[in-house]
Amino acid sequence: MNLNDYKNCYDICPYYFYYDKNSSNNSSLIVSVDYGDVLGSGLQDNIEGDADDGSFKIYWSGTTKNTGNGILFYVNFNVASTASGKTTVELNYSQQDTFDENYDDVILDCHDAEITIVNNHYSNYAKITASTNDVAAGDNCSVALNLSELKALSAMQLTLSYQAEIFEFVSADSAANIVCENNNGNIALKISNITSAMNHTAFVTVTFKSKEQAISKDYSFELSAATEGVFCKGCTITVKPSASREAAVLYADEVTAKQNDIVTVPVKISNNHGIMGYMLHFEYNPSELEIISVTSNAAFVGNFENNIGNKIGEFDVLWTGSGAISENGTVLILKFKVITDREVMTSIAMRYSQEDTFDEEYNDVILDCKAITVKLNPTQSAGETGIIEPTTAKPATTEPGTAEPIKPSEDNEENKETAAPIKTVKLKTTKYVYNGKVRTPAVIVKDANGKTVSSKYYTVKYAKGRKKVGRYSVKITFKGKYSGTKKQYFTIVPKTTAISTLTATKKSIKVKWKQRTKQVSGYQIQYATSKSFKSKKTITIKNYKTTVKSIKKLKRNKKYYFRIRTYKVVNGKKYYSKWSKIKSIKTK
Repeated sequence: MNLNDYKNCYDICPYYFYYDKNSSNNSSLIVSVDYGDVLGSGLQDNIEGDADDGSFKIYWSGTTKNTGNGILFYVNFNVASTASGKTTVELNYSQQDTFDENYDDVILDCHDAEITIVNNHYSNYAKITASTNDVAAGDNCSVALNLSELKALSAMQLTLSYQAEIFEFVSADSAANIVCENNNGNIALKISNITSAMNHTAFVTVTFKSKEQAISKDYSFELSAATEGVFCKGCTITVKPSASREAAVLYADEVTAKQNDIVTVPVKISNNHGIMGYMLHFEYNPSELEIISVTSNAAFVGNFENNIGNKIGEFDVLWTGSGAISENGTVLILKFKVITDREVMTSIAMRYSQEDTFDEEYNDVILDCKAITVKLNPTQSAGETGIIEPTTAKPATTEPGTAEPIKPSEDNEENKETAAPIKTVKLKTTKYVYNGKVRTPAVIVKDANGKTVSSKYYTVKYAKGRKKVGRYSVKITFKGKYSGTKKQYFTIVPKTTAISTLTATKKSIKVKWKQRTKQVSGYQIQYATSKSFKSKKTITIKNYKTTVKSIKKLKRNKKYYFRIRTYKVVNGKKYYSKWSKIKSIKTK
């Protein structure tokens, strides 16, 4: 590796190298790293340690700054005997761990290494290339092994490797004789009686079933040969959500209840592909039902919040877990009190926030939210599925953290008879962009007649801080001719960033963006082949100092659209900035 314009560098830790260990040319295996003419000591690597296949790290730390230019180190690869063609060694670095003697960041511009492998014996090999088509989660897919340039071979032994947690092996078929052995992600294929008639055909077909819980992304099938003189090339498959399986369904069984009953309603999920966070919004008729509480089911471990009491007739529920949960069953439990004596069919509406509903890869999770049907005070009660608790002997209680009802005060005679009840309590602004200053949103209160209530009838208490990214409470306490309290919330989100440059190669695009250092944990990049970002893919960058990312395995001569936003993690919840302006580029 050559280094130019090398100024005041004290530590580089680590470089990240990515190479194709089993690509179309079966190119190379990393062997060792040697010193160049710039560094004399302190060089380390993880090649014989925790390095993953296809990648490794190099670390260097000095005792004084080094300002020399030249060759930092040599990376030695063992090139496979069947390798041929072009391959790439991608180079990145950790900004957080690269600094000078004053511990200030040192910026490196890393360039990938393009390697051309010449193999004079390539024409002597039989060639087998795997191919497949995209598949929907839960459906079968076929991997075809295409034979060309058979040469003199009549038998061979191949291994097809796959991700057993995503795919289930079904069968292997061939016009030749075939014996297969499946061993948890590796299928050994012993093929005999191969004839020249099979040349230039798909002489083996291996069938898999993709699991219904498979996350939508690209997966690799790797192909290798134990037989001498055989060149193998694997393939990539894209698993997509099926139209019939795409949406997880949120629902509750129909409930029948009468006045003063307390009804416990389990809200359930089915067709769950894996969810790590959600925000749900509920609406109900406050003249018929009174919300008492909402609690998370024990299986959904994580941070659980609600804003019951902020608005009459509606509330939000927010949950964030530490990992994806794919079980079906109860998600949360609603508890309502029936306050009307009328016989009526009512419902509790339920919808979700797409931005705040995601899986373990931070991809969108699509929910089909069903309204909850509630029969109140029927002449004949039947089919009760909610849990009913009679409460004729005691009044409804208020759960901790919920608001007291706001009503004309019974202890203050001032305008008691003419005081209209409060209809809405809200903040003028509920979302701010971080600027390092204290945020203090104004409170707006209106009564049932639509008139603004004077601030002399309430006091406002703001949460402490209100500078950094996060969610803050505002408590409104009524006085004078009103009594009761309300809590409202507002958020401060991080400042967005912008894409600096897009650089295209044959099947990849390098994205560079402006670094944000204050109140930012990382970045989220989205890209798609349509400007509307239909069928988008999302990548999360967890280090805020990272400013470049190479997107690989793209289609050639295709236009891609990109956008980026920042995020900040506070108490396990991600707060996102708005998306940047969209930029586009065409692959070569």
